[in-house]
Amino acid sequence: MSWAVEEWKEGLCPRVLQKIHELESQVGKLKKERQQRQFQLESLEAALEKQKQKVENEKKEATTLKRENQSLMELCDSLEKAKQKISHDLQAKESQVNIQLGQLSSSRKDIERLEQELKRCKCELERSQQTSTAGDLSFSGTPQKSFTAPLTPVQSHNDSKFEELEEKYKKEVQERKKLELELRTIQAKKYKSATSTKLFESQGDCSASGFLKCVFMAARKDTI
Repeated sequence: MSWAVEEWKEGLCPRVLQKIHELESQVGKLKKERQQRQFQLESLEAALEKQKQKVENEKKEATTLKRENQSLMELCDSLEKAKQKISHDLQAKESQVNIQLGQLSSSRKDIERLEQELKRCKCELERSQQTSTAGDLSFSGTPQKSFTAPLTPVQSHNDSKFEELEEKYKKEVQERKKLELELRTIQAKKYKSATSTKLFESQGDCSASGFLKCVFMAARKDTI
């Protein structure tokens, strides 16, 4: 086939043949250059498409990060509100504890006072009973018919006062036990509230650090 291609060159002068050869060489070079440029173009188009896909993925990631940032901000607000509520409840519990402590202290003083009063009344009652017993013995030594001497007004008053003080003492003791139970319950709730506050603070710190990290990453993606 090459002889048929070269047939048209027969009869041409050497100068023309040289010129044809130069032109054919230039055409070969241009074809190679064209192939190289076509390869470079295809490579650039592939790189461009890859870069476009990368940018699209980064945009999607940035959108996701923004949504996560919004969720973290809402979570921080929720934790802050919960922390404020727990702090308020804790202050209320502390105030209630102080009130209960005051009532408990007052109840203890009342119990001590009633105990002293009760001891005094017991002593008076014993003295009154001894006096009454001595009187009964003096009457029993005579031939007269013995009988039980009626209680004097003083003895009746002492007995009723003793019973009244004893009943009041029992009520004060019951009230003291009730106050102590309420105080222990409030202190337990106070401890639980304080523990919850520390937990929320710890979660708030973690959420804040995560939030700042996400903000930094989002700003970096937007810059790219």
